[in-house]
Amino acid sequence: MSGVIFFIAIALLLLALVLLWAFRSAEAAPARRDLSTAQDALTAFHLELPPRALVEKIFSSEDWDFVSSRAPLEVQRPFLEERTRIARTWLRQTRNKVGELMRLYRKAVRQSRSLQLAMEVRLAVHYLSFLVIYAALSGLIWLRGPFAAKRMVQYGANLAEHLYCSAAHVLLEIDPTALSKFKAERTHS
Repeated sequence: MSGVIFFIAIALLLLALVLLWAFRSAEAAPARRDLSTAQDALTAFHLELPPRALVEKIFSSEDWDFVSSRAPLEVQRPFLEERTRIARTWLRQTRNKVGELMRLYRKAVRQSRSLQLAMEVRLAVHYLSFLVIYAALSGLIWLRGPFAAKRMVQYGANLAEHLYCSAAHVLLEIDPTALSKFKAERTHS
């Protein structure tokens, strides 16, 4: 029995180290130049992320502070419901775009000449982290509304941007004819 506990403890320690390694690189947003390059590369596939300014506006509490301090409840309630609907739409759209990106990435990485295990593991951990953050955000928005989720939204947006930059980096290394093939497949599906 103590042997099993020992192996479980080692597995949890290794998992914690991998997560720490992955989260350290996700703490800061990617450089704007890297994000711009990624967006340019992925625009051809119609996989653009919503603009960061839009995300910040959707989850900004400034509008809610204004409405809640000056408007009657008959105005506050529909405002909050509409902003919650917009936030959930943004969340669903972002998750769909990231899911499409990861499907494209899995196809494209087969054509890459320079696979790097560390980058692949980091990307997988970022993707799994994004899915966990997405689920938590969905629940938080449902329970408390979009204004309670601002910090987590920023973290989730950073993860999505890291995924985009990593995937675009691989896509830019792929043979242009293979890339054209992927683009044609996406337009037909």
